[in-house]
Amino acid sequence: MFIDVHPKLLLRIKNPSAYEKLLAYCGRYFARYFREFPNVYDELYDDIEYYSDEYFSEITSLDVIERDGTVDLCDITGFYRNVVGNRRITTDVPDKYDNIIYMYGGCWVAGLLSEDKYTISNHLQRALNDNTNYLGRVFRVVNCGCGGALAEKYHHFSGVTQENFVDGDIVIFITYDMHGLRFFNPDNSSRVLFCDMSVAFDRPHEFGEIFFDWIHWGHKGYKLVADMIYKILGNFINKPVETAANEKSHTPPIIKECARALPESQSKNVRDTSPCAEQPTELGDYLSFLETKKTDAEGTIGAVVMNCNPFTLGHRYLIERASAECGFLYVFVVEEDKSEYSFKDRIALVEKGVSDIHNVKVLPSGKFIISTLTLPEYFEKSKEITIDATYDIETFARHIAPALNISKRFAGDEPTSYITRQYNQAMRDILPNHGIEFVVFKRKEFEGVPISASTVRELVKEGKYEDIKNLVPAFTYEFLRERR
Repeated sequence: MFIDVHPKLLLRIKNPSAYEKLLAYCGRYFARYFREFPNVYDELYDDIEYYSDEYFSEITSLDVIERDGTVDLCDITGFYRNVVGNRRITTDVPDKYDNIIYMYGGCWVAGLLSEDKYTISNHLQRALNDNTNYLGRVFRVVNCGCGGALAEKYHHFSGVTQENFVDGDIVIFITYDMHGLRFFNPDNSSRVLFCDMSVAFDRPHEFGEIFFDWIHWGHKGYKLVADMIYKILGNFINKPVETAANEKSHTPPIIKECARALPESQSKNVRDTSPCAEQPTELGDYLSFLETKKTDAEGTIGAVVMNCNPFTLGHRYLIERASAECGFLYVFVVEEDKSEYSFKDRIALVEKGVSDIHNVKVLPSGKFIISTLTLPEYFEKSKEITIDATYDIETFARHIAPALNISKRFAGDEPTSYITRQYNQAMRDILPNHGIEFVVFKRKEFEGVPISASTVRELVKEGKYEDIKNLVPAFTYEFLRERR
């Protein structure tokens, strides 16, 4: 079983609290957390009577040793934290058991910020002990978590096939690299269950605030995750297991299910007006700025995001098509200065290029639409790399679109850029979950070839200005000539 603990987990949670929203955009690590939010800090351990400074000091570290490209836990003996043989101990292990559940992962599995008995493994072990007939046999849970990023353990994990598995054992990976761990299922069989951990943290729940920062949580969060795993195992483990052809005897029969437990579709959120959300943040400032630009136009409100590096007849065509389908259209120009032409020049060209279209307003994208914060890979378009646009698109859908009543987003099709094609696909997958329609137009062509800003830039480098005339408006052409 692979369980996804995505780096942007907080953006996936259904009905997040105001504090969780704040953490999602502050990017805080727990070392900075306590000085700034002592009230939430108290709530994290309010159920532990013996909590003390000494207690906290012991549970906030995981001593590791690096060797041969792996990161292992150091053996340690303490009141609340014990590691033996590179494994955090699991308490309440039954004297006799039929099978083992092996749990691999980073600090979440190893149990950072928690004493031994409150790690995911221990919560799961106690739940299984309380109902020994739940899975039809008795299980022992083994904590194989490490003290660092899971990627550092790939070499160590290659030894998973050397474990002494027996029929009925289960392997669980809790990871933020679902793609990287797919090598454990090389034949693409349906024997592996992929799950999204965010479903465990969906509100409402009874645990109050449980996050230390944007990625770490403590014993209350571990309980939520253990409960999720317990339910998933109960739903799937007793389903028939088909024996794969040429299956090796040492391969653990994980779970016969090709499914992904995704969170329910999330409705559009309005801006949070709670005191916590009103604390000054860059996102809050940007949303306040958008409020001053909001139109009261009737009908469908649409949006298009463009870099316009530089502004071409293709951009103009897309805006014309989109504005014709809307009562009003917002054109967001990528503000990040990572392009050939400055943001100041690019937005000036766009404003000039759409000045005659009555239902269009040009806006800067800020730091929350296609930026180095939300999607740094966008600025590596020369490389064919795999991107995850979830953070960027979820931010747009959950915060920016509601602020402007946007219900439709437009884009041009992408025949050349691998990264932009992935971004378009992600919008196609994510935006409808928030009630936002996604529309793609075929790009404007010249002599059978799509007009693109990258083509214009290449022609500029080659000094072929006459060829540029048919691809850009006259004012863009003059701008480019002046910059020679």
